[in-house]
Amino acid sequence: MTFEAREQRLLQNYRMLENDLDRFDWIIQKGLSLKDKNVTERIESNRIDSCDSGLWMTVSEQEGKIQVSISSDALLVQGVASLAAELVEGLTIDEALLVDENFPDKLYGDNIITPQRCASLKEILYRIRKYAEAWKKG
Repeated sequence: MTFEAREQRLLQNYRMLENDLDRFDWIIQKGLSLKDKNVTERIESNRIDSCDSGLWMTVSEQEGKIQVSISSDALLVQGVASLAAELVEGLTIDEALLVDENFPDKLYGDNIITPQRCASLKEILYRIRKYAEAWKKG
């Protein structure tokens, strides 16, 4: 599934939720689903600087597919960051080159995706695209 198709599916699921409490719970559940799966080394080079909470990400390429690992010391932040991981996990390098780092603007506007969280999501997507560019060059 392409980034654009994943984006549309995620937006549709998010918008189907009736209120902020439902969206909050949905995002927390996404964060909980990553809790034991992802082990991201919490070193400065993996840190997402635009996030006030601790948020770390590693990106790797395995057999031509993007792999993302995210970890945070705040469950809501981990859930929000998992949205970006969900969009790109398993994309090919060529597909990752088409990642739209402005996707978070489509979520922004409720009480959950604050400007700070929006900026963190953008940074995650930007970094993933930059990794893909570097891998493409070889």
